[in-house]
Amino acid sequence: MNRVHYFDFLNIICCIGVIAQHCNGAIYYYNHEESLWPLRVFIHTFFFNSVPIFFMLSGATLLDYRGRYSTREFYRKRFFRTVVPFLFLGICFYALHLLAHPEDFVLKDIIHNFLTGEIHFSSFWFFIPLFLLYLFTPFLSVMVKAMKARDLAFLIVILFVLQGVLSPLMTLVDVSWSLPLGDGYLLYYLLGYYLHTHTLSQTQIHTFANCCCRVESL
Repeated sequence: MNRVHYFDFLNIICCIGVIAQHCNGAIYYYNHEESLWPLRVFIHTFFFNSVPIFFMLSGATLLDYRGRYSTREFYRKRFFRTVVPFLFLGICFYALHLLAHPEDFVLKDIIHNFLTGEIHFSSFWFFIPLFLLYLFTPFLSVMVKAMKARDLAFLIVILFVLQGVLSPLMTLVDVSWSLPLGDGYLLYYLLGYYLHTHTLSQTQIHTFANCCCRVESL
């Protein structure tokens, strides 16, 4: 795959964004009288979509992998680039925690935490939906290749409504739900591929931006 420079730019910005978000934990403890509160709100708002953009970049670069290598090679690359670091760092972080709290050595809890990404001293939650999307990418790649642009756009709109509109509204009646594959991140995965492979008109761009702003306002 030829190098796409705006991918590099987005990766850099989103890396900075994730770091900034993790250094901005006080945003979750409302204190509008704090002098830095406006800055905290700005950082949280500006970088809020860093993780979704990472998923979009993954979709843009991986859903067309069949033109570059085999499915076996795809799984091999994903295993060594993501699963191995996840397991290695997870074990290291867990070992550090158990050194201080040996009473927490409960096999059932350890397995649960690794399967959910809830590992001590880490923010590994995003690995789990990412692994699920990787697992199904060979099937999704066939699907998006066979679909017409209009059909794929319609699917993305459906996912957008389900995850971006109905899901927040469900909280009003104390119902918490998400799309089963990738915890809702399938939307961004497919959207990244669509935006990379299809040219949007100026009207479509304005419509898309307007919809995003309206959903964000919810």
